[in-house]
Amino acid sequence: MAQSNLDANQINVLEEEHRAYLYDMDGCEWYDNIIYYLQKMKCLEDMSDNKKRKLKLYAIKYATINGKIWWRNSDGVMLKCVDQDQAHKLLTEMDSGGCGGHYMAQTTAHKILRARFWWPTIFNDAHQLVRKCDPCQRFSRKLKFSGNLSLNPVDVKAPFQ
Repeated sequence: MAQSNLDANQINVLEEEHRAYLYDMDGCEWYDNIIYYLQKMKCLEDMSDNKKRKLKLYAIKYATINGKIWWRNSDGVMLKCVDQDQAHKLLTEMDSGGCGGHYMAQTTAHKILRARFWWPTIFNDAHQLVRKCDPCQRFSRKLKFSGNLSLNPVDVKAPFQ
């Protein structure tokens, strides 16, 4: 798993930092300024010094390959960055489509990461989707262990009989 080395607190901190940065950008896709910086190696002129510094720090984890933007995770694996429309399609496909099974939010997000896709708010978006998905809510109740399951011992007289 690409993201499993980070614990939940680190993931939440990363998402909060990205979310704060994303809301500072006006009307463009979340990665447009990063692509511009990686291609030109300079920031836009109308950005404040603080935003330029943030952009340079965020751009360290990204790379452009054949005109597409990729994110390098802590293991060095390159994950393709997607916009919000593609992210919504991936979430619904991994949750309820042919690849899905109405699993929990963490499982759905990790399935997307294993498929090598990424966007800054992947875990938060997966939680929001699971909260709104009726089958996910119904199946989550059946996964809980009741605790009164008794095991019966099996007598083995000889191997392979």
